[in-house]
Amino acid sequence: MKATKICIIVIVLALVALCCFLGYQLKTERRYWKTQAGFNVAANLALYQAARQGDMRKVSSGLGEMIRDDLLAYKYQFGMPTETNANTLRFVVAQEIASQIDEKQPYWWLSNVTNVPEKSGTIKKE
Repeated sequence: MKATKICIIVIVLALVALCCFLGYQLKTERRYWKTQAGFNVAANLALYQAARQGDMRKVSSGLGEMIRDDLLAYKYQFGMPTETNANTLRFVVAQEIASQIDEKQPYWWLSNVTNVPEKSGTIKKE
């Protein structure tokens, strides 16, 4: 009888801990998606305003950077697609756009770092 009560208490405590963990994970994921959605709204608004003003160079540059960033994020999380379908062709075109953006603005976010990666993604040794 006493062992049954202890087992029930342990199970209840494990369920409470599991619910707390899942709640924390959900909150963290929602925070990420909220931040991402806010950035997307701000970036799209800036691109829309640039298009309304007729600054197509800024629109093209902004869209290219967004494509590059999204492609890098996708490759980081899922890798490049290996199946052959319409999405694979889109990824090839996106990769070409990303490489063009990298040629124009190579790793601008690492401008203050001494070891800047080359185009191949390796780090130069000094």
